[in-house]
Amino acid sequence: MAQSEAWGRSPVAAWSSAASPRARPRSRRCSRRSGLSRAASSSGFLRSRCGRHDTLCNNSMFSLTNLIPREVRFFDYFEQQSENIIRATGLLHELIHTFADARAKAYAIKEVEHAGDQITHEIVRRLNTTFITPIDREDIHDLATRLDDVLDFLEAAAERLVIYRIKEPTSACRAMAEVIVAQVAAMDRCIRCLRTMDPGFHEYAMEVNRLENRADTLLRETLAAMFEEQSDPIEVIKWKEIYETMEAVTDRCEDVANVIEGIILKMA
Repeated sequence: MAQSEAWGRSPVAAWSSAASPRARPRSRRCSRRSGLSRAASSSGFLRSRCGRHDTLCNNSMFSLTNLIPREVRFFDYFEQQSENIIRATGLLHELIHTFADARAKAYAIKEVEHAGDQITHEIVRRLNTTFITPIDREDIHDLATRLDDVLDFLEAAAERLVIYRIKEPTSACRAMAEVIVAQVAAMDRCIRCLRTMDPGFHEYAMEVNRLENRADTLLRETLAAMFEEQSDPIEVIKWKEIYETMEAVTDRCEDVANVIEGIILKMA
């Protein structure tokens, strides 16, 4: 009976029934849109999962770097190098104030400078093999280089006193040696502050700077007096180079203090 009723419908009624929304299949456009929506929601799900994964990875790396100990031996090297500088400064001071056996004392300073070179090489070697450093690698290398420069100029000053065959150091030379001794002591205190990032370094850095200014003034006054009083041009050339080399020691000490100041301010 149902079949007969269906056969009995008019063509218009049959067409209307086929065209009704309930009977129509979903359009391909709607199907495509829903597919895009599903893809979007799926990609959003993946992004959220990836975001959580990245966060977990970052946290894991952070935890890993915290578990790996930082190489603090660099602070030991810096302090050892500072001790070498103090030793070389003491030898230079002794050479200038008691000029007897000057060649042997100059050789002793050269030996200290060679020991300092070994420390510098060890710092660079360890820097190339260390995963996590206590401070920036560039700062470690910069500080190691500046400390090595101080030793180089101390050795150069002693060497000039010998190879120029100086008979007796002048009072200005002795005064410059006193400034160097005091400045190296202040520089050493700066280096000792580096291990703990002690803000008290600022006081010692100011003292290093003050003594460098004192050496500058002493150099200018000494050269002015020498050019006025000394008639032998050879002696003028000799002493001018000696004074300038000793003053360069104070410049290099100030460079060390400036590097340390930058490191501590960066880590604050």
